[in-house]
Amino acid sequence: PKMDGVDSTALLAEQQSDEANEQPDLQMKKKRDLCTQFDLGQCLLGKLCPFAHGENEIGTVGLAVSGNVKTQICQRWKEGKCLYGKLCNR
Repeated sequence: PKMDGVDSTALLAEQQSDEANEQPDLQMKKKRDLCTQFDLGQCLLGKLCPFAHGENEIGTVGLAVSGNVKTQICQRWKEGKCLYGKLCNR
């Protein structure tokens, strides 16, 4: 993959191109724990995060992503060396 002048969001979309029509599962969930990524300023799921973004959200119910969601680009894919494709968890 070409890296010059391409932002990481475009690369993430390209990495998942064979799953372009596949959307994450959404379910109503009760937020029971605090989001550790939000505390670090790194939660990319926003309102769809299954974890609470503050004490005031603990115990609330809302639409949330269910299962795993790819939020960053695999470094091996950038180098053209990732063998896992859809199953990659990096």
